Amino acid sequence: MQLQIQDKKQSGGAVRFNAAAPGGYVTLLTVLLVTMLGLGLAFSALLISGNFADTTLLLEESKTAHAYADACTEQGLHMITQGERYAGSATKQFSEGSCDYSVSSISADSSALASTGTVSDVVRKVSVVVNTQIQAGSEGTTTSITGTVWREPGDF
Repeated sequence: MQLQIQDKKQSGGAVRFNAAAPGGYVTLLTVLLVTMLGLGLAFSALLISGNFADTTLLLEESKTAHAYADACTEQGLHMITQGERYAGSATKQFSEGSCDYSVSSISADSSALASTGTVSDVVRKVSVVVNTQIQAGSEGTTTSITGTVWREPGDF
């Protein structure tokens, strides 16, 4: 913005300013625009960080629920090796959630094991098909696992 000062003699003794260029308005609008943009970015950052915190919590709960499901699966596998043609179910409680498993006999030498781990509203599942071999010995029968198919289904 350029100001032009007219000579006192030409204007009748008064000093007059000629503000022909609207530079003040442009500066004001620029400052307002930059401020609005900064506030928008700050607000977006707050929203993103809030969603990130929620997502991180859900991922942590999902990992914990998966670990609980695996723990019950291991317990079910242990029970299969302890008894001849074991079939049954159990539930375990943990500090942050629970898990349960169910073992059913498919045939004389295979079983199906389904386990579920739960933390808050997060549920993770594991399904295992187990092939077993039962051997009779001088100290009794021994059940050993000869093969497994381990998967994480969406539902049983």
